[in-house]
Amino acid sequence: MSQPPPWNDGPGVPVGGHPGGVSGGVPPYHPDGHRAAPAPPPYPGPVPAADPGPLPYAAPAPAAPPAGAADAPMAPAAWGLRVAARLIDWLLLLVPAAIAAALVAAAWVGIQALSGQSSGVAGHFTNIFSVVYFLILTVYDSVAVTKRRRTFGKRLIGLVVAPADGGGRQGPIPVASVVARAAVLNVATLAAALDFWVEALVLPAAVVAIALWPLWDARGQGLHDKVARTVVLRPS
Repeated sequence: MSQPPPWNDGPGVPVGGHPGGVSGGVPPYHPDGHRAAPAPPPYPGPVPAADPGPLPYAAPAPAAPPAGAADAPMAPAAWGLRVAARLIDWLLLLVPAAIAAALVAAAWVGIQALSGQSSGVAGHFTNIFSVVYFLILTVYDSVAVTKRRRTFGKRLIGLVVAPADGGGRQGPIPVASVVARAAVLNVATLAAALDFWVEALVLPAAVVAIALWPLWDARGQGLHDKVARTVVLRPS
């Protein structure tokens, strides 16, 4: 069977060749003798979406606070504010301590009555109250400072307890330090349970070392703060 003649693309193109005079190519024929269909154009890619136009106006987002603004250093609390906070705590627990001391005294009277001994609780109620008041204040201060870094009185005034080496910022305080701080802070309440002459020496010393020392200390620390390595601060 005879093959069809080579296709001629027109003047300037050799028979059986390609434009530009390059010969030897494969004739553009299918085996059945018809000319091959032209190759499809290259894939143009995704069609760009239409421009939606200007977006509706939106209010600008609020500026972020400067880094570290929420954790800015705090200044030592003023002495008068610390005294006011301490007085609030003492008054807050005075009545509960008196009730607890009365219960302890009543229990003591009952125990002595059952044992057939005479009760001398009337002459020792002040001692009982002093010990009970000291224990209640120590537990109260320890729990409040451990959990919230402040007692109720400090919360009303706006004060916090912080580590002395924290650079004016709050941080972890060991529980043992908190308990030691509370015990030293409230040791003056035990003065009434001591002998008169011992009380006359201990009470003024405690007042100076605990209550008055912050007046001239560089970081406003009393003896209780120095024992626990803490400071009392007021957020600005």
